[in-house]
Amino acid sequence: MKSLLNLLSISVVNCLLFLTDASAQRLNQPTFFEEGREQFEELIQKLEQSQPNAELTIDESIQQWHPITSEDGGFSVWVPLGILFDDTETIQIGETPLIFRILSSQVSTGKFVVAYADAPNLPTDQLFTAVKDALVQRTAFEITHVESITVDGNIGESLILRSDAGQISTYILLGNSRLYVVGVRQSQENLSSEVANRFLSSFQFTSN
Repeated sequence: MKSLLNLLSISVVNCLLFLTDASAQRLNQPTFFEEGREQFEELIQKLEQSQPNAELTIDESIQQWHPITSEDGGFSVWVPLGILFDDTETIQIGETPLIFRILSSQVSTGKFVVAYADAPNLPTDQLFTAVKDALVQRTAFEITHVESITVDGNIGESLILRSDAGQISTYILLGNSRLYVVGVRQSQENLSSEVANRFLSSFQFTSN
């Protein structure tokens, strides 16, 4: 089996969601990505239970997708595996820093990211607004759609950001006493709502 830790020491994201290059770290925690037959079966069952009328399809012609689990982050997600990065980024809410761990996979169809930070004791609206402001300021993309959502009973928002360069589709979620940003950036040439929705809808909390 091809190693999931196929990391290269090249440029990586320097903003909250993968848009400006910076130095990447090699994944040095062997338990970060866990893969196996039982995990595949269990995650498929969970996805079927949460979406009983939906059929999970993995289009091999687009990219090979795998379920991954982060014990530290308390989540699982399906992701097209490419070059994997583990980085950090900080945003400020007044005097309070939010230090995000950013886990990403870069493939030909886009960059897929899950970022999470310990949530400070601040109102949810304030936390979500801070993330949205950071996204707009650091990417120069414009928010064109905002929708309230829940994932595994945890509240959040679904966002679409657009520019002439492409589109960012992202979830902002509050759960496990953490703030999560789950997103995919696609260039104008590679826009696919199916790919973005597949990634976002596969995100699940594994602990509460």
